[in-house]
Parts: sequence; C-alpha cells; structure tokens
Amino acid sequence: MIWPIAFVVLAIALVACRGVHLRRTDAGLALIFTTRRFAGRRVRVLSVHHAWQSGMDLDNPGELVFPYVRAFDAIFCGPRAPRRVLAIGGGGFSYPASLARRGIVVDAVEIDPAVVGIARKFFGLKAAEALHGEDGRPLLRVIIDDGARYLEECQESYDACVLDVYRGLEAVGEMASAETIARVREHLAKGGVLAVNAVSSKESDLTLEAWANALLGQFAHVWEIPASWGMDAYWQNSVLVASDSELDLAERFPEAAEL
Repeated sequence: MIWPIAFVVLAIALVACRGVHLRRTDAGLALIFTTRRFAGRRVRVLSVHHAWQSGMDLDNPGELVFPYVRAFDAIFCGPRAPRRVLAIGGGGFSYPASLARRGIVVDAVEIDPAVVGIARKFFGLKAAEALHGEDGRPLLRVIIDDGARYLEECQESYDACVLDVYRGLEAVGEMASAETIARVREHLAKGGVLAVNAVSSKESDLTLEAWANALLGQFAHVWEIPASWGMDAYWQNSVLVASDSELDLAERFPEAAEL
C-alpha cells in the first residue's frame, strides 16, 4: 500500500506550500495551485484526477490560457455572432466568464455545487457574475443542475452552445449520446453553433469518435480543430464544431478540417 501513503504525503506537502489548496468535489479531490509552465506566466490551475480542468492567468485574468478554450471561439464563425450562449460544464468558468466580459449573455450549467464554490473563490467567477448588460440584467447566470436534465426542462433558445463535460479525464457519457446532442440542437436558434471539447489519448480516440458520430448524426457540418499544447502530449484536446450552416473557420483556425 505504498502508493496511497505516498499520495497522502505528497498532498500534505503540497498543501503546506503557499498558494496550494485541496477541496472536495463530487468527482474527487480537487487541487488548486499556481504554475509558471505557461511561458513564465503565473497561472492558477484547477486539477481533478490529474486532469487540468481550468486555468487563469493571475496577472491577466481576462486572457484565456488553454488552447482548447480559445478554440471555443469557433462559435463566432457561424453566420452571425452569438448573443446568447449556453455553456454546459463549468470547471473554473473561464470561458463563460470571458463571454460575459464581452457583453454576451451566458447561461452556465454545472452539476457540482463544490466546483461552483471553487470557481467563485479562486477563479474570479464572482466578478463575472456581477457583470450586467445594458438592460440591467446579469450577463452570466450560473445554474447548478445536471446538463442533460437542464436540456430536457428548459424552454430557452441559444445562438450557440459549448459542451465541456468531464469528470477528470472521463467524459460524462450521457452528454455524448445522440439523444442529448439532439436536445442541444432543439435549443439552438437557426444557424446556431455547437462546440464540444473532445479529449483523446495517444492510445485511444474512442471518446473523440463517439462525440464526432453523435454530432454527424444531427448536424449538416462538423469540423475538428486540433487544440492541444503539442502533439507529443499523451492527452490530446480537439474542439468539434457543429452547425447546420456553413462555418468559416479556415482563416481563424488554419488547422481545422471538416469531417
């Protein structure tokens, strides 16, 4: 039983360091720490099951850190810029907060209240929730609910949807189902765009394939944007972008390819 003991010793040592925190979540222990692995920038990271879920540049909180999060901006490559966005999967809420800072109305759904608490305490979510549009209404609304259940019950229509639904490195299976993707499509306005974070490994691309098949079964156009830190990384992120309208991705995302 040396590995559990070693893990506990390591966790205690990390927590003893300045700026490192442990929090309990439904998916297990979350580690919040600061790293300079991003070209020397001070980036606060949320990690669950060794998977980095969110990152925030402490000196420039408005700048998106992870490549796959920046690739979510493919939702702006549809026939019109989105004014209302549904984001399912919160983590540190970096992308929903980014949209709100741009004046876009966002409904962000996260199943785990503990994750929402972490985002408010360590990742600037409170400040984003305080932003209001010209009509005086909040630009970012956080909804604590299961994503699939929210899609079943809500009556809202959105210009775009972003899915980033993982427990550690494991995708939430029901969200990648054909039934759930069909519900997302029902809530998209005409010409709406769906962007999905799809994680694969060097050994298996089954999760990426499952997402792609679900999207191809519902949308006329599906594109893949490679969005990892480098091809030598074991875990690879791709953002799959789907719409019934033509998407103009080539200029902004030169490595994108239509499936």
